[in-house]
Amino acid sequence: MYVEADYNDDGEKLCGVRDASTYKAHIKNLREFFGDKKLRTIKVRDLTNYRAFRLRCTRPGPNKTRVNIKKATVGRELNTLRAMFNEAKRNRWMDENPFKLARKNEVMKSSDRTARTLFLTFGQEIKLLKACETEDRRHLRALIIVAVDTGARFGELINLKKAQLDFTNPGWIRGLINYKSMGGDKQLRDAVMTPRVREALLDITTNPPKKAFKALRSGEKPSTDLVFGISNNVRTAWDGALEDAGLKNVGFHFHDLRHTPATRVSKMVTLLNIANALGHRDPKTTAQVYINHTQEDLIEFAQAVERAVEAGYQQAMTDEATPDQESNLMS
Repeated sequence: MYVEADYNDDGEKLCGVRDASTYKAHIKNLREFFGDKKLRTIKVRDLTNYRAFRLRCTRPGPNKTRVNIKKATVGRELNTLRAMFNEAKRNRWMDENPFKLARKNEVMKSSDRTARTLFLTFGQEIKLLKACETEDRRHLRALIIVAVDTGARFGELINLKKAQLDFTNPGWIRGLINYKSMGGDKQLRDAVMTPRVREALLDITTNPPKKAFKALRSGEKPSTDLVFGISNNVRTAWDGALEDAGLKNVGFHFHDLRHTPATRVSKMVTLLNIANALGHRDPKTTAQVYINHTQEDLIEFAQAVERAVEAGYQQAMTDEATPDQESNLMS
C-alpha cells in the first residue's frame, strides 16, 4: 500500500501513495511500539496504550529544546494503522478491525482533528510582505502573493514551471496540478493572475532569485524550468518572515494562505465559483474548511437578527391593529 505512487499516461493512479515518506515514518513508530505483534493479536487496549505512549513522546524543538508530539500527529499515525487493519480484513487475513470495537472517542478522538480557522487579515498581510522585502526572501514574497490571490496549494506552486505561465492579458497560470480527488488521480485547473500576481511572477521569472535557485546539500541545483526554484519547503524563510512581522505567535502555516482568498470573497462570489477556483469537486469542502468566519460575520448576523425582529414586531402590530380598524368601520 505505502509505496511511491505509479501513474499511467492519463494521470490515473495505478498503485501506491503520492508521498510514501510520511507513511514510512508512521510505520516506523508503529513498529517500535508494537514490536513483533501480529495485526490479528492487537486489541483495543493496545491502541489506547499506543496513543497514550505517543502523546508522552517528544521531538526536537527550536533552540535545542524538546516539544511534545501533537495530538493531530498521533491521530494521523492511528489513521495509517486503521487503514492497515482495513486492508487485512478486506483480504481476510483477520476477522475484525479493533478500531470498530472501540467506543466513540476511545482511540480516535474528534478533538484531535481541530479545524484550522486562520487566514491573513489585510493588516497581517501588509506586515508579512513588508518582512519579505529583502533579496533573500524575494521568492517567498512572490509565493505569498500568488497563494493569497489564487488559493493555490504549496505543492502546486513549487512544481510550477515557467511554461505554465501565460502573461497574455489578464494573465493565466495554466494546468495547476493536484492529486486531491478520490483515488488520488491527477487533476488540472487554471488560475487567472491578479495585477500583483502578474507583477510578482514577471519579476522572479525575468530575474530569478539566487537564494531560491542555490544548490542543494546534495550538490544538485533546482531546475531552471521552475518558477520559484525551491523544490522542498520554505520553512526557514517563512519562520523568519513571521518573526520579523511580529506574527510568530499567531501560529500561521503556509497552507493558511489558501484559506485567505475564499474568506475574502465569500460574500461577493458564489460558493460554486469559489470551489471551482480552489479545485474542489465538492463545494461543502470549501464552505466547511476554506471559508473562515470573523467577528464581523457575527456582528452582521446580530444586526440582521435585529432588523428581522424590528420588522416582525412592526408586522405583528399591524396585523393586530387591522381587526380593530375593520370593526370600527363596521360600527
